[in-house]
Amino acid sequence: MAKFTIVCFLLAFLLVSDGNMFLGVQANTCEKFWACNGDDQCKADCQKNYKGTGWCDFHKAMPPEKYCFCQYNC
Repeated sequence: MAKFTIVCFLLAFLLVSDGNMFLGVQANTCEKFWACNGDDQCKADCQKNYKGTGWCDFHKAMPPEKYCFCQYNC
């Protein structure tokens, strides 16, 4: 019975520690900005060049310009 309890404890420990191993290996999020030529073009360029997510940002730009905001893992 004691051997079974030890085996169960070790198995539970491995399962819990395995889930926590990958938490420390997270990529930083980087950002790039450039002139926006449309939301679809912004998304495509960001995905192609940086494998990230891009969208046109209307809030940070001075009128009438808008910028493509690209977030990606670096």
